[in-house]
Amino acid sequence: LFISKVYVTLIRELVEKKAGIKGANIMVSCTHTHSGPIVYETLERGDRKDIPAENEYSIDISHRIADAICEAKADAFDGYFASGITVCGAESGVGGNRRFRGGPHDPLVTVMAIKDTADKVRGALVNYTLHPTFIHEWTEVCTADYPCYLKLEIEESIPGILAGFTQGASGNQSSRYYRSGESFDEAERVGRTLGKAAVSVIESLEWKSDIDIKVATSGIPMEFRNMGTEQELEIQVAKDTAVYKELYAKYGNSTNRDEYYLWQNANLKCLGSEDRLELIRVMNTDLWKNYVERESPAEIHAIALDDLCVVGVPGEVFVEYALYIKAMAGFAKVIVNTNTNGCLPGYLYTPESLLTGGYETDNSVLSEEFGQNLVNEAIRTIKTIRK
Repeated sequence: LFISKVYVTLIRELVEKKAGIKGANIMVSCTHTHSGPIVYETLERGDRKDIPAENEYSIDISHRIADAICEAKADAFDGYFASGITVCGAESGVGGNRRFRGGPHDPLVTVMAIKDTADKVRGALVNYTLHPTFIHEWTEVCTADYPCYLKLEIEESIPGILAGFTQGASGNQSSRYYRSGESFDEAERVGRTLGKAAVSVIESLEWKSDIDIKVATSGIPMEFRNMGTEQELEIQVAKDTAVYKELYAKYGNSTNRDEYYLWQNANLKCLGSEDRLELIRVMNTDLWKNYVERESPAEIHAIALDDLCVVGVPGEVFVEYALYIKAMAGFAKVIVNTNTNGCLPGYLYTPESLLTGGYETDNSVLSEEFGQNLVNEAIRTIKTIRK
């Protein structure tokens, strides 16, 4: 789901020591899967004794990431760089706004690619704004969801290429109203649709052998809101649970998608209020204090690659913020990588969404103003590396 700043710092220190690459030049992003194990201590599950704060997997994967970066530097070759964009969204049955049908969304498929001097395309990194939520906890298989099939489509279409994926601002973006169901088949359909779109970009790229590269980082203190009292939330959880159970009893076995949305959205509302109650209970504990110390300040990371800017921010971000960054950055192309260089305690929601409520806002302890403040800091940071 996320990566803690603890492990980002570890990766940067290892690479700087082994390969001499400046740690501040390394951006670490996560794709967000709902079908994987919990591998770190979370605020919502702070009372679970079976989840260690420092676990072997997170440390091991940090070393593997660092080794991969060092290996890439050792295997560097002369070549060309290019980036491009195409559109693939709701019109292709892929995804869009999950809070409101037809609401704000970002349908851009943005691709970075490299090829060698023998004209062979060696690598591509694709960014897209869609929650990987076709597969959930009902599977006992650990899976990357649709990004796996996106990668397969590209690598099968262009022999010898290595493809990767980064996730855009999909805090309120998913396939909810655009899929025929939650299944591996649907994950493959969407992943391969996006993969085909990425291949079409790669086939039409204009390559450059010389590009300007600039990097800038900054940080912003996290800001929190009043979550209410434990008693108030206990009452709310009971109400939301009752509504969910009533709707599930009525529509739980229905194959009608509109009836499915009724109970599933009620389920998410229930989960949101449950998470909010757990967060209230934990905010006066050492777990919360340690979390804030570990993840603060929230890091903004910007890398300019010629006319493309890659912006990394932590957490699950609502698409409106990324659209604003893309519009105001002053670059021809902008990638916004989320779940990057650390965690946030909940969704980076918009003030408007706080009024309408729902799972995402109930699940967040961030203040109403924090999102705009982070975006303003991102724009300021981007301006320092603009030509």
